[in-house]
Amino acid sequence: MDQQANDQQEQHPGCIELIRCIEPTTKQRNDFQYVPHLEINKEAQEIISERFKSPISIVVYVGNVGAGKSKLATLTVETLQQDRSNPPLRTFRSGAGISGVTHGVWMWHEPLQHPDETKEGSILLLDCEGMGDLDENTSAKLYLFCMIISTAFAVILRPARVDHLQCDRLYNALKRCENMGTPFILPNLWLVPLDMPEFVYSDPKRGDIKITKEQWLQQVFSVSSNALSTNENQLLASRYEYITRQLPQIGVVNLDYLPRSLMNNSETLDTYTLLRSSPEYFESLKAAIYQLLSHSGKRLPGSGSDLLFVRPAELAALMGELIDVLNNDKMPNPDALIGRYLLTRFTDQIVEQQMAQFKEEILADTEHVLCSPMRKQHTPETPDELNATNTKMRDIRNRLITKYLGTVVGLARYQIYGLDSNLSEGYDNVDQQKQALLGLPKLVQDELINLQAQMNRYQEPELLIEQTRTTLAVKDLHRQQQEERTLLEEIKKKLENKRDLVFRQKRINISLKNANSVRVGLAPCSQCGRVGGAVNITHPKQDCTSHRTGNYYYYHNDNDRMVCDACREIKQISTTGVECSRCGAARKVTRYF
Repeated sequence: MDQQANDQQEQHPGCIELIRCIEPTTKQRNDFQYVPHLEINKEAQEIISERFKSPISIVVYVGNVGAGKSKLATLTVETLQQDRSNPPLRTFRSGAGISGVTHGVWMWHEPLQHPDETKEGSILLLDCEGMGDLDENTSAKLYLFCMIISTAFAVILRPARVDHLQCDRLYNALKRCENMGTPFILPNLWLVPLDMPEFVYSDPKRGDIKITKEQWLQQVFSVSSNALSTNENQLLASRYEYITRQLPQIGVVNLDYLPRSLMNNSETLDTYTLLRSSPEYFESLKAAIYQLLSHSGKRLPGSGSDLLFVRPAELAALMGELIDVLNNDKMPNPDALIGRYLLTRFTDQIVEQQMAQFKEEILADTEHVLCSPMRKQHTPETPDELNATNTKMRDIRNRLITKYLGTVVGLARYQIYGLDSNLSEGYDNVDQQKQALLGLPKLVQDELINLQAQMNRYQEPELLIEQTRTTLAVKDLHRQQQEERTLLEEIKKKLENKRDLVFRQKRINISLKNANSVRVGLAPCSQCGRVGGAVNITHPKQDCTSHRTGNYYYYHNDNDRMVCDACREIKQISTTGVECSRCGAARKVTRYF
């Protein structure tokens, strides 16, 4: 697919194919067990990883063939452009063209910027085409893919009604979510009726009657048809009810009449200028775009937290693995995939830092509460004192394990899964903490069991006590004092190391939260001639210890170091080479941003 996509992009650089529907053979088409297959474009994944910046708003246009999705996608791009392009930007393609373009999902070839300059991040615009020509399973898979990865799932309506075919496609896609246990999966659904400057209801006797947006939404999901039987109308009504019940939010944005000057589909059309010369339509389109972007960036699927935006390389990898899941079953269930991505964020973002802080605090408490008083006695412990010290050590360990497990549970509920609107300041008792833990996925509960085992296996505090006891047992005062100084230096070094580890984890989290991407300017490739430009530095999965492709971000306030969001490794920027993603040759870095 890569060579075909490259050829298509050279001919049509404005948009690039993201997902392609694999045409089945005649034998496969007649096989009831055959599962339709989709294919993702690796080059499109690289563009998302290298050029996009979080938070990423993902707007996808879907609808019937000929409804005007691709035209609206092109107009959306031109509305978001700050300056006129010369030559004019190429348009989104519609349907299977003369070059053999197959049905699937197309994306704009570069990140778009929010019209509000104060908003950070990127906009990924997708055009999901071919909904009238594809079989039910393929259509449902494309819809499900677009639903899971989008922030705004916009159904283009022309005429301004949700007909039974469009209703069936929404229903079939949503039914595939029915067996999923993961919450916060479905996007906000937007109905986009074209050529409708006002919300109206067509009365057979009184003509068009102006109504409110809320009345229009209620009316559009209660349509019956004289062309359908009573049973078919009842089925349609039940599916309308199912759709409105399943989706978290349904909104509507209407557009003015498309100016005649913009109806021409010529690729040389100066759409940018013509669009702005039609102020009524231009303003209605701008208002619609603002509404479609009103829900900020894409969070990791399954998370209800406004803090957990998906990262560019993470999004590209998730898309690829989601396609693999969809290809495996007619009724696919991506629960395990989504759970794994959330668990990875949980362990990277929370568990590592809390474990480092636990080690620092338990070692410091052991030194302050137990070892320091023991040294002041200058004599070895009596049997009763030894038992009392061991009991105190167990109490310190149990107290801190309970404390840090509670902190991890609270952070997971707030930062990762969005189950709590505020970060918990602690739990009143163990039962309350267990109840909070039971609200988290089973994967997290199992990870907490592993974390507790890791904390119990951390025996440096007990070793510190034994070293202190050994020192006290030495009769030679000089040797005792020398060993004590050495031990104190070791303790100081360990505490400094643990503190440095905590600070390092905190700085890594702050760096990833700030998400200041390391970008470089590249000269054209000397081998294959690929054009230069500014790209994000990524950490290829074959080199990354996490075995995932990651993005590099500036580490702390250091302009010479960067951190990978996948494996959290810190590297010097100046020693990092950049290879051509097309031919593998070393690329010349012209500047660092």
